[in-house]
Amino acid sequence: MIDMQAEHRRLTGEDMLSEAEIVSRAQHRLIFSGVYFLIKNDRIVYVGQAQDVDLRIEQHRQDKDFDSFTYVQAFGGQLDVLESMYIHHYQPELNAGRGSKIVAPLRPDAIAGTRKPLKALSGLTLVSEREKRKPNEEMVLNLDAIK
Repeated sequence: MIDMQAEHRRLTGEDMLSEAEIVSRAQHRLIFSGVYFLIKNDRIVYVGQAQDVDLRIEQHRQDKDFDSFTYVQAFGGQLDVLESMYIHHYQPELNAGRGSKIVAPLRPDAIAGTRKPLKALSGLTLVSEREKRKPNEEMVLNLDAIK
């Protein structure tokens, strides 16, 4: 079995965010493209990616059961790699396809074979929202400050 934590560290030089870190920051409005996490009862239930995360979250409100969300800003080729890492690592229940098999853009062995470092990841920002946020409230956190 491939260790997604080790692969993330190898490709980015940083540890993956823990589920507790992701969940604890789920309290503010989201405004960028990236990999997002739908949360229900303090558990990640779905991981996805979008160029317009705010729009995608609104679409998910119609078909997925979650009480908050958070997201990591990412661009272009980073999206498939990061989304796949988080899906394979946390195996969220709503990412299961037919037969309860977890579905992600890349297989674990394809991630392990990624040779190009994700250079922009050291500057990732984490933006979050809870259902009871104040209107127009925004917050962007630098992941370097989380360590």
